[in-house]
Amino acid sequence: MANHLDLELHQVDIKGAYLNGMLNEGEVLYMQHPPGYKSHDAGSHVLCLMKTLYGLKQSGRHWYQKLSSIFISLGFQQCSVDQAVFHKSDKLRKNITVIAVHVDNCMITASSMRLIDDFKAGLCTHVEVTDLRELHWMLGLEIKRNRETGTIHLSQHTYIDSIL
Repeated sequence: MANHLDLELHQVDIKGAYLNGMLNEGEVLYMQHPPGYKSHDAGSHVLCLMKTLYGLKQSGRHWYQKLSSIFISLGFQQCSVDQAVFHKSDKLRKNITVIAVHVDNCMITASSMRLIDDFKAGLCTHVEVTDLRELHWMLGLEIKRNRETGTIHLSQHTYIDSIL
């Protein structure tokens, strides 16, 4: 779609994604002290969590809930057939922005750089983001785009080499 419509393709990485997940009101999670971090006066006390942590089964769900609410607050709608895709469009101005999410990586395609910059700026008000600029890698795929010929080349040769 991005290639056919000659849209911009960028990527961002959200830092500490699972650490951004918030527990729902009334949800209480306890955990034991991690090995080596128990204070001398802790006894048999446990910790009551205020936020999610890496390794908790609930963390992925809570992170997704937070990310979805951020996108909705930025004016995006969730795709009805793929929950990892969000979109925003203005038919009068012929603007479209589509975000595809995989955990903490967001692939952004939009009809202009201004829309991508606006999205990145809005996202940065909610979470810490690393701007990876133009899309070159996503989920182990190397992506090479040639706008002059109107092609996108996908390759997994680096991944294949690493497992061989």
